[in-house]
Amino acid sequence: MMTGYSAVILVELLLLVITAEDAVTNRLITKEDRNRVILLSLLIGVAAVAEYIGVILNGASPSSIGLLNRRCYETNTRNIGSRAAILFFDVNKFKQVNDSYGHNVGDICLKNIAACLRASYGKFGTCYRIGGDEFCVILEDGLDKLDELNASFRNSIEKIRAEDHRMPNVALGYAFYDSAASHIQKVIEEADRKMYQNKRAMAEESAS
Repeated sequence: MMTGYSAVILVELLLLVITAEDAVTNRLITKEDRNRVILLSLLIGVAAVAEYIGVILNGASPSSIGLLNRRCYETNTRNIGSRAAILFFDVNKFKQVNDSYGHNVGDICLKNIAACLRASYGKFGTCYRIGGDEFCVILEDGLDKLDELNASFRNSIEKIRAEDHRMPNVALGYAFYDSAASHIQKVIEEADRKMYQNKRAMAEESAS
């Protein structure tokens, strides 16, 4: 006979599996990670699975900001389709935000940026946190709408900045990938270079 404790564990494991399936549907985790969650739920129980879900969503910490991590980004760039846009984002003066206002405010800023990324690009691609204050979007649909999506993202960030002076600006750079004409690594390097060009231009503008 199943004890009350066993029944609770079983229900919680089932809920974790359902949560993982929903995360796949919403493109927050990959199917490969979903399968690992199910396997772990059978092997090591609720606590470890809950922590693992947090890790794969955030890349380091169970306190997720709801984006895929760098490992997922690296996996997905190896399996990219025939056409895509690669976008890189870097938070300007993020260390200064943490030093001046504390890490709690820094975390709020990162969550706001993640929300803006999902709102602007999530319908057409996948959003990643690839470093402490670095983000990426791989866009495989809606390429003809990229200027509109970029404007939406920038407007969302500026709206937050207008309401909260602690919110930093975000540099953006992108490049287009076509499997018939370019290598994905070259496109990644071009997008990264353009992002840093934008970052320098923002720094020069704020100093003038």
